[in-house]
Amino acid sequence: MTKVSMVPKGKGYSVGEIIWQTSASRWKPLRIEWRQPQWFEFDRADGRTLSVKGGASGTGMPEPLKPYGYIVHVHRTKSGLPVRGGLARACSWLCLFKNFNLKAWVEFLEGFGQPVRLGKYKNGASEKEKAELLRAVRSMWKDSAAIISDGMIIEWLEASVTGNTTLQQDFADWVDRQQSKAILGQTGTTDVGQHVGTALAHDKVKDDIERDDGRQAGVTINRDLVRPLVDLNLGPRERYPRLVIARPDAVDLKLFMDNVKTFVDLGGEVEQSVVRDKIGLPDPAIGPNVKLLRPTGQAPAAAPADPGADGNAVELAIQSQQLGGIDGADPVDDIEAAGLEGWEQQMAPVIDPVRALIEGAASYEDALAGLKTLRMDSGRLVEELAKAMFLARAAGDAGYPDEVRAPPAGDQVD
Repeated sequence: MTKVSMVPKGKGYSVGEIIWQTSASRWKPLRIEWRQPQWFEFDRADGRTLSVKGGASGTGMPEPLKPYGYIVHVHRTKSGLPVRGGLARACSWLCLFKNFNLKAWVEFLEGFGQPVRLGKYKNGASEKEKAELLRAVRSMWKDSAAIISDGMIIEWLEASVTGNTTLQQDFADWVDRQQSKAILGQTGTTDVGQHVGTALAHDKVKDDIERDDGRQAGVTINRDLVRPLVDLNLGPRERYPRLVIARPDAVDLKLFMDNVKTFVDLGGEVEQSVVRDKIGLPDPAIGPNVKLLRPTGQAPAAAPADPGADGNAVELAIQSQQLGGIDGADPVDDIEAAGLEGWEQQMAPVIDPVRALIEGAASYEDALAGLKTLRMDSGRLVEELAKAMFLARAAGDAGYPDEVRAPPAGDQVD
């Protein structure tokens, strides 16, 4: 699948054939086979419709692609026809000119990049002596050693070139920069000597290209793979699942935490799970052997008292009421939360007999008749309700003055 989504950047389009697994009850894509671009051609009329070149036999007329059979990704590198949109077309001329330039550069170095070897012979030298001297001069280019007759001289003349001697190098560097702009959109991350600020600004261009590539690949996959997968197994529908190819933006954690601290200090409220998700930390585990990191000098929080322990019920209610007057917490909510713990076990003796009666009754009349003799154990439920009422009364007595406290049942109010 990666090859199908990356090849279009060079050639403008890419095709992958979906190999479906149809042996089970549902159709599943077994694999995606990348196909050679030369197997396909664009319609000569509109220049956009892709078809199989030569048909199924390879020698006939072009045939349309079979439905739900291919993933066709046309990368929108530039505007215009897809066949002219690949980066290879934009860079091919640059590569050709650069090769010609390198050839001329090598020829220049062969001719002017090394000293000239000059051989001198005396007047009256024979042709054999001249050939011997020429052979010695030529061999010294790589051997730096030769044997010549007495009276012959070999001199090394320093290579001296006037004019622009860096023309080929400048052209090669210019071609490299143009290719970097075409492929990466910038040159700051490929050339040395860039200013740090300029390099960082250019580096963001890569992120823009990455996001655009992921968006285009996601559109193709949703159209040619996700939608056919849903249509073949569940039928057509108005809304389809959507695949998103993206990478989350980098977060400056120090700046984020400073902003959160400032916001909380000003009275704002932030959910802890949101902060943990942002910085990549899981929720803390619960248990006696779990060690939690705490700010320096802060003691671990004491475990809450057990409401069922002897002597703690009234104390818990009083503390809850006092805390409610400080930070706005409602003690009734705490009592309600404590009472709902284990509610399924409390209600089981009451509900289970009714459920068993209904499941075993043959008719509605049998169920009504069985309710008259049905026995349910509500002792535990009554005990928990009484405990909750006691805690609520204790919290009320601890939090209100005597003059506004409601009198007990049966008392007279003057």
